[in-house]
Amino acid sequence: MPKITAVIIAYWPSRHPSIPLIVQELRSGSRVPDHIIVVNNNPRVPLAPIEGCSLLNAQHNYTSRAKYAAAMLEPSDYYMLLDDDIGADRDFIAHYESIAYPGCCLCDGGFILVDNFSTHGRFVGAWDVQQNTRIDIFIGRMQFLSFQAIVNMFSIEAKIRIPNLPRYRSVGEDLLIALANESYVVAIDPNRQYKGTPKPSFVGRMARDPGHLALRDEFCHRARLALGMSPFPGPVPGESKDDQIRTAIYLQLLKDRDEGKIPCEMEISELNKYEKDHWAIFSSPAPTGS
Repeated sequence: MPKITAVIIAYWPSRHPSIPLIVQELRSGSRVPDHIIVVNNNPRVPLAPIEGCSLLNAQHNYTSRAKYAAAMLEPSDYYMLLDDDIGADRDFIAHYESIAYPGCCLCDGGFILVDNFSTHGRFVGAWDVQQNTRIDIFIGRMQFLSFQAIVNMFSIEAKIRIPNLPRYRSVGEDLLIALANESYVVAIDPNRQYKGTPKPSFVGRMARDPGHLALRDEFCHRARLALGMSPFPGPVPGESKDDQIRTAIYLQLLKDRDEGKIPCEMEISELNKYEKDHWAIFSSPAPTGS
């Protein structure tokens, strides 16, 4: 029987109560993972020990990229990677295992690109298709990956992430895992579908951060070029002045969050104010010498 390790990535304090529930769902399934790892990226809010899993409380926010590194700690044939807002019903892992193959790179939602912007693509959800469907990029909340798929992603990082540090330290791992492999959205079996842990007010937390999507667009475009793919005709992410301001705001927000200058979680109104205040700062002309 293939070895399967599940990895849950955590950061947002409001979602922490869901983590033991997700672990219990995984342990109660028809196909129990051989190992479960929980990575908490929030050094300000550590998680207490959880029965049935290995818990890693990081002293630094390594972002959701940490789930791939944590997966490699437990060599396995396949990995189920989960965000902290999605659970697993009884046959969740069993369904993915039944269609798994060496080198597979599978998820429940992604985009087929139509231009150079990752956010403009045609969304493909597991609930929208009747058969497994090839896509270009993932939405990272859940992925079922082979060992080789993760290796392929790490090998590409030398071409795109490493030469562009620190700018690309915290963005695009779900884009890159899909781009580096032949990736598919898995159609839902009506009798074996996932269920998300209900946290509707916090779904897509990072997408709410000002500038996050702009930097994803830029990273996706440049990752495609690093992989030797041809650009689409038309505008290129990151070239406009507004794009540059948006990404500068996002990188500053990440820095302020990591340094504890702002709360881990902010309401939309607070994020809007942060963006407005920093837009004025980053759009102001640089001071000139006298």
